Amino acid sequence: MNDREMSDLIEKVANNLKPFSSKTLIGETCAICGNPAFAKVGEEIPSDDPNQHRHNLTAYVCEGHFELIFNKTQRDYVGRIKKS
Repeated sequence: MNDREMSDLIEKVANNLKPFSSKTLIGETCAICGNPAFAKVGEEIPSDDPNQHRHNLTAYVCEGHFELIFNKTQRDYVGRIKKS
């Protein structure tokens, strides 16, 4: 691998470590408490659901409520946020 290829690889890895926040969250609030939204969560429609063509239920949630639904590790992965 030459220097240019190594530089490109390092840049790609660095970009993947940057925090990501979807533009769809702008202005959205948590459906539970009204704080700014951290993520949008959605229902998975089971294969035996009698109405397979319905839209899954979704909700915007703040960081704290996201962590209650999933856990701290998943919160850190989704937002790539390093917290102690």
